[in-house]
Amino acid sequence: LSGNLGTAIVTGASAGIGKLFGDRLAGRGYGLVLVARREDRLRSIAADLQSRFSVRADVLVADLSEPAGVASVSDRISSDSSVSMLVNNAGYSTIKTLAQTPDEVIANMIALNITALTTLSKAAIVRFTERGAGTVVNVGSGAGFAPFPGIGIPVYASTKAYVFLLTKYLQNEVEGTGVSVR
Repeated sequence: LSGNLGTAIVTGASAGIGKLFGDRLAGRGYGLVLVARREDRLRSIAADLQSRFSVRADVLVADLSEPAGVASVSDRISSDSSVSMLVNNAGYSTIKTLAQTPDEVIANMIALNITALTTLSKAAIVRFTERGAGTVVNVGSGAGFAPFPGIGIPVYASTKAYVFLLTKYLQNEVEGTGVSVR
């Protein structure tokens, strides 16, 4: 099955950019661990990728806005020696002003877009630094660079600004270790 590139864990792999990352990485020969909440979609995507690219594509159902979901992915990173890449793609937004955004939506968005990404980045950096190789890809957004007047995405945009800055700091932390953060 998969070649010597190792395994890429892709969060938010059931749709959009995460699904596209899975497709492109499988096409390059990476084995995959596809992470999302929707098991039916993940299984369908995994079967398609295995069929088209002859790679291993595992499914890991996890809600990364919950500590248990983050822990299950962290455990996979720590325990699976084939993992060579983490794509932190899971995230979501709502189009509402801050005043219109329910408190539970704010908490979930921060948990997913910031806390999960940070915790998983740490797990990967610890593991990859021990090995002297590995890649972390943190998916951001143009919304994290400048305000979009008239578009109600203050919480989302702020979480993506965090992703940008964290990624910059991590790039400095791993310099010279063989680990790449993008």
